[in-house]
Parts: sequence; C-alpha cells; structure tokens
Amino acid sequence: MRITYYTFPREMPAREQHKILLQEGFSVPNTEPPEYFNDEAILDCIGADHRCSISEAKAMLKKYGGYAYTEHFERDGGYIGITEIKMKGNNSKFRYNRHL
Repeated sequence: MRITYYTFPREMPAREQHKILLQEGFSVPNTEPPEYFNDEAILDCIGADHRCSISEAKAMLKKYGGYAYTEHFERDGGYIGITEIKMKGNNSKFRYNRHL
C-alpha cells in the first residue's frame, strides 16, 4: 500500500497554507483561523503533511514548491520505507517484493 503526502515550504506562512488548501479542495477546517492564532496553532489545526494522490502532489510541487513523499507499507501493515516524489520521471519504481 502507498500513502502520498505533500508538505508546503517552511517559509510559507500558515494562514496562506490554509487558504491554498481550501482552494485546492483538501480536507481542512472551513473557517478562517482567529487572528490571535499564531502559525504554530494554525499548523496544529491543519497539519503539516497533507494526504493526496501523486498527481495532486506533483501539481502542488509545481505551483508552490515544498516537498512530497510516498510511504510504503506491507499488506500486514508493516512499514517498508519512504520515497521522495520528483517532478520529472516515473515515481512508481518502488519494488514491493525486494524484501522477499
């Protein structure tokens, strides 16, 4: 099984991340964070890593930069590893039977 995540660049403010996530259709709270929330509190609400598909991750990388990765798991739930998603090339060359 594969789970893909996208992370915004560190220098991007959390309020801007929240607005972008709403525009892109991610599952985040619909309301604007209160003014007294600092970046740390907003990131606690929306999270740092956002689950998406590989194509969505590539589109976000192209528009906003940042980092995207895929976590790989065995059928029994055991963790195999992480691969970085790159803008160019095929990102599906991970071999699931390499541990056999």
